[in-house]
Formats: sequence, structure tokens, C-alpha cells
Amino acid sequence: MKKYSAISILALSVFSGAVFTTTFTEAQNTPQYMTTLDGHFEQNPKLADLLPILVNGPKEADANGSTFARPKGHRVGPHELTYQTWQEYCYRNSAPGMDPAIVKDQMKALLAGNEATNEVKVWMMKQFQWIGTEADIDALAPFLTSQEYTLRDEAIRTISTIPGQKAVDVLNAAAAKADDADKQRIASAIAQRTQDISTAVETQFPQAIPYVTDAQVEAYVRDFANFSAELKIQTLASLAVRGDRKYLPLALSVLNAEGEDADFLCRAGILALEKLATANEVPALLDKLGFDRGLVIRVASVVEAEGFDAALVQALNTEDAEKFRTIAEILTNRYVDVFQTIYASLSAKDCANRADLLRMACRMAKKENVPALVDTLELFEAGRARDDAEKQIAAVCAGDIAPVLTKERDLTLVLPLIGRIGGDAAWKLIDENLKSDANRDAAVRALCNLPNAVHADQMLAVADSAAMTEEQKIQALRAYIRVVSLPDDKIGIQASSAQKLEMLRGAMKRAVRVDEKKLILSRLSAIRDVASAQFAMECITDPALEQDAYRAIVDLAHHNNVRRPNADFFGPALSVVIEECTDQELVTRAKKYREML
Repeated sequence: MKKYSAISILALSVFSGAVFTTTFTEAQNTPQYMTTLDGHFEQNPKLADLLPILVNGPKEADANGSTFARPKGHRVGPHELTYQTWQEYCYRNSAPGMDPAIVKDQMKALLAGNEATNEVKVWMMKQFQWIGTEADIDALAPFLTSQEYTLRDEAIRTISTIPGQKAVDVLNAAAAKADDADKQRIASAIAQRTQDISTAVETQFPQAIPYVTDAQVEAYVRDFANFSAELKIQTLASLAVRGDRKYLPLALSVLNAEGEDADFLCRAGILALEKLATANEVPALLDKLGFDRGLVIRVASVVEAEGFDAALVQALNTEDAEKFRTIAEILTNRYVDVFQTIYASLSAKDCANRADLLRMACRMAKKENVPALVDTLELFEAGRARDDAEKQIAAVCAGDIAPVLTKERDLTLVLPLIGRIGGDAAWKLIDENLKSDANRDAAVRALCNLPNAVHADQMLAVADSAAMTEEQKIQALRAYIRVVSLPDDKIGIQASSAQKLEMLRGAMKRAVRVDEKKLILSRLSAIRDVASAQFAMECITDPALEQDAYRAIVDLAHHNNVRRPNADFFGPALSVVIEECTDQELVTRAKKYREML
């Protein structure tokens, strides 16, 4: 039998109370119904008489002569009162002097039979998440292969909560025969069972720490060197919560542990340093970068200790480029202004981590730093690397192109950046240079980089212009497709879903290459409307677009507010995907969404 804390019991009480409150307002005779159920329980505390009520619904008539409905779906009503009352009696039946096996046996019988609805079976499986043991797994395992998605999903979740190796073995056996979607759900469920032990200790054991005296702690840790690895890990997590730095030597003592548990102990020591470290431990932490760089960054980024920032700044004076990058990231996370030091490194011609260092520099940069940042643009290779650099610098500019133009610049270099910054001043400069033979190509790229659809018409004009090269036309059309399908809070203009879709249809008529047509289909999922899925359905007759159209349909079906009100469309559409799509991951998703209609 699982043990539960007072907090868990309180949470259950609050939840049950909320449901009871809701249902009292919906059923006029709820008090009488509760009295009836209480009478059943008093007469037969083993609940034999309550199971028919759970399955069929209570039969007492209300003031208008109707009866309570049989449990269905997720509607809040008297059936939920039945569920919650039964759950309360399950717990009462598990109290000292009662026999919880009786409750479980009766529920298992219902699970195995055909009398109970699927909704009732799902609810009963939820109860096994609280009171289930290895002995109950055999009754739950058949649902892992059920044709009903809701039953499979609940069985995975329920079995994963039951302690013991048998649960893992049963789940792994089911995964071997499952489709990709269920494999992923099972893997996730198993992963939830293997939480780092320090997580539980830090949230549970420390509740008792305020009631433990220093003398008791001293006596407890005196034999720390002889503790088992597991006990050391638990102790370090608890001492970290206590936050007394006199226990720092215990954390340091496990950083270089040996043996099969060395990695677990080292990790526990690093985690403890988050609360126990001083400035003197900066070298010890940095020495563990090779063990777990991400963990060291996480811990060092939040240590609160006098002189810790200064020690990190001093450590930044290193010839090791990778170590410099890591320390710079820690200092950036700690909001320590080391812009000039990072900038000196990223602007060097032989910098090995330029993109990462620019990202860090931009996080702490002010507008007065923008001219220096723009100076580094030419150091990034044209293409994706420079595009990413432009995005970082544009974020610092926050819609203001003035800092970019504080000195004379090569417009062919900075116009694309100015486009990313956006705004009226940016558009004026772009418009002027679209008329310039020397700067037109950079101006087109700037136009295509604009962050919203305010100038979408100009993009379309470039795409239609005979004066532009084919490459420029393609760039402009792709930019148009991107901006007109942006979410309402980013598009920059008033446009309904129908208007966005109409603009994409116009782009589809202009598109010559398959690439742009596929781009349009990929953007349909951003317009969450059944009309988008209907547009995609029109494209399945084109062999070059068929698979992309299927993806658009499935991506739109993912959203409940699109799928559920339009079951008449999505049912047949998803069936087509299941029959014709060659991407098995999409087929699996389509089956799942069709089951949920």
C-alpha cells in the first residue's frame, strides 16, 4: 500500500470539495442522493451495493420526475458526484480495519467485463494510480492494447505509477508491439519513474529541517564518509536546503569520488554547491565542465556568495576558447556586465565561438553598444551565420535604426539588418534603395526581412515586377507568404483568418516552383481554421504537394478548437491521410485525432 502525505490528502479533499460544490448546484436532490449512498455504505462497508450505482447511475427521481443520467464523457453533473463519492468510499474502505482488496477485486471485475462504460473504466483505472500494487497489473495490462485510445492512454499512465519492476517490464513489452505514438507515451511514462532522487529529497525531506538542531545534524553527518552512496546523495540535498556553508567540505569530498556511483555522487556534490559554494569554489566548479557542462553552468549561474562574480571575471582571463565561452555564458546569466571583454574576443579575426559570444554580448548590450556590434557583421559569413547575427543585433535596437547609422555604413551590408529592425524609418530607407541599381539586391533582402505584414503589398509588387531578377521575385514571394500568415499579435495589420487564407491562395496562384507551394502549405497550420484544412485538401491531387498537404491537415487536426467543431470534415479527411500518407508518424497522429473526434 502506498503512503501519502498530509499534503496529498489535503489536495484530494480540496479537489473533491470542488466537484461536490459544482454538482450540488446541478442536482436538486443531491443531499438525498448522498444520504442514500451513505446508507449503502453503512449497511455494507465493502461497497457491494455501490458498484451498480457507479455503473448505471442512481435511479432516484428528482423533483421533476427525471432520473440521473448514466455516466458520460466529461460533463460535470450527478455522475461525477457518483465518481467522487465512490472514490471517497475507496479511501474509507482502505482505512484500518477495512479490506482494500475487496474494493480492488470488485473494480477489477468491472474492468474485465462489458457492463461498465469506457468512461467508468478510465475512472476506475485512475483509482489504481493511488491504491494499485504489482498484484493489480495483470488486470490493467490488457488495456495497453485496447482499440480505444482513452483506455490505452490511461492504462499506460496507471501502470507507470505502480512501484516495482513488473510495471516497467509490462510497459516495455507493450512498447515493443506499439505504434510510434504509443512508444513515445510509454517511454515518457517510464521516464517519470526515474526522477533524480535529489528532486524528491529537496521537496519532501527538507520540510523537517527547521525542527532539527545543529547538534543533531552534526551528530548525523559525523560518519558521512562511511555512508552509502544513496545516503550521501540524500544528505547532501538536505544540507543544501539547510544552506549552512560549514557543510561545504562534504560537498567537495564527493566531487572526485571513485567507483560505480562516482557520477551520481559528483552530480550531488555539484548540486549542493549551488547553495554551499563560496568564491573559492569557482575553480572546483569549472574543473567539472568536462563532467557536465550544462549542470555546471546552471549551478554557477545562481550561486549567491560574496566575491563569486569577481572570481568568475578573473577566470575569464584564459586562453582556452571553450572555457572562455562557458564562463562568459555564466556571467551573462548572472547579469554581470562584461560586454567589453566579450566584445574584444568576438571581434577578433580568429575567434572560434563568434556566434555564441555575439549572443551573450547582445544579451547585456545597450543601444550605445549597437555601432560596435554592427562593426562585427562583416566577420560573419554571408548566409545563415550573418542572418542569425542580424537577428541578435536587431533585438538590441528594439525598432530603432538610428544606432546603426551613427556613422557612414556600407548599405549593401547593413540594409538587411535595417529590414529586420523594421519601422517607418527603415521602410523609407528600403524604398529609396529599391530604386538604386547598386543597392537594389540588398534593399530587396531588407524588404523581405521586415518583421510584419505592414508592407506586404510592396513585397507582392516586387514579386510581380518585371524589373526584378527571378531570385529577387522568389525572395519577395516567400517573404509575403511568411508575413501574411503571422499570428494576430505579430502580423501588424488587421486581417481575419479568412483574409489571411485568401492572401495565401493568391500567393499559390503566383507560385511557379514547388518549393513556394510547399511553403504555403507549411504555413496553413498557423491559420487555425477548418478552411485552412480544406485548402490543403484541395492540394492532395498534386503528387508533388500531396504529402505536404497531409501534414497540414494533421497539424490543424491537432487543435481541439479546430477539429472538434468540424468532425464532419476531419473524419473523412483524416481517413484519407491514414490510407494515402507515406509518413508513418503522420499516419499515427491522424489515427489518434480521428479517435478523438
